[in-house]
Amino acid sequence: MRRYILGGLTLAIALGLVAAGQVLAEESQSLVLAEEQAEALDELRATYHAEVWAAHRDLLRLRLELRELWAADAPDLEAILAKQAEMDRSRTRIRIARATFGVAALGLLTPEQRALHSGMIRDGRCPGQGVGYGIPASGEKQETSHEDWL
Repeated sequence: MRRYILGGLTLAIALGLVAAGQVLAEESQSLVLAEEQAEALDELRATYHAEVWAAHRDLLRLRLELRELWAADAPDLEAILAKQAEMDRSRTRIRIARATFGVAALGLLTPEQRALHSGMIRDGRCPGQGVGYGIPASGEKQETSHEDWL
C-alpha cells in the first residue's frame, strides 16, 4: 500500500513539474529567446527539476514516515519533532531551488526581455507571485465567499 501511495504522489509531482516546464517554455517563446539563451535556460531548468524532484521525493518519504510515527501506540514526541524538522529542511531546499532558478533565469534575459517579462507578471500571464485569489489585476476588490472555492 505504501508503495502505491508513494508512486501516485510521485506521478502527481512529475505532472506538476511537467506543467511548470510547459508554462516556462511558453513564456520563453513569447520572449523570443536567442538560441544560446534557450539552451542555457534548458540547462537551468534541468538542474532545477533534478533538485526539486529529489527534495519532493524526500518530502513524500518523510510524510509517510511521520504518519507511521503518529500511528504508533505511544507516539514519540522527540521523533515526531525531528521528522518535522527534516521535512522543513526539504521544503527549504525546494524554496532555495525555486529562487535560484528564477534569479538565474532572469539573469539570462536582455533588458528588453526583462521589461517584457515584468509586464507579463504584472498582467498575470506568468506563474509566481500574482495578485492572489479574489483581487483582479485591475486592483479592484472583488466580492467573494468561501462557497466560490468549492
